[in-house]
Amino acid sequence: MAAVGRLAGVSQVTVSRALSDPAKVSPEALRRIRAAIEVTGFVPNALAGALASRRSRLVTALVPSITNVVYSSMVQTFTRALAGRDYQILMSETGFDPAVEEAAIAAHLSRRPDAILLTGIHHTTQARRMLLAAGIPVVEMWDITDTPVDLCVGFSHGEAGRAMAEY
Repeated sequence: MAAVGRLAGVSQVTVSRALSDPAKVSPEALRRIRAAIEVTGFVPNALAGALASRRSRLVTALVPSITNVVYSSMVQTFTRALAGRDYQILMSETGFDPAVEEAAIAAHLSRRPDAILLTGIHHTTQARRMLLAAGIPVVEMWDITDTPVDLCVGFSHGEAGRAMAEY
């Protein structure tokens, strides 16, 4: 950041401000800072920004399989929707294994995501505890329950099967 500031003729504080809230920097200074960023190849430290703002700009997703077109299509759509809002996605494959899912949840939560997306509603007791303690939006997909961790988007597989059989 120091090199960007020197090249743009501004302080590191001004560079930081330009990155976090461009409206607080004059258009001319912002232009010089952006030009200096391009010349130097500077990449802002997202971790430092997350500490300062208390927002990681990270959403995590756990899916049972990355090769199943249903799940990969869902993650692709989710990624596109988040990219337009300046979020990145971190994804893990659980292989339909509750122990793997629990470990992945712990690993993902250690990165302090702003939200987490899970496939399904069946989680270990410890996974559920961690999710509830995280204090972030948790979206469970592809099924429904009367006791979601937080948010639930899905359908009843039993009811869908019954409706198809009756048809």
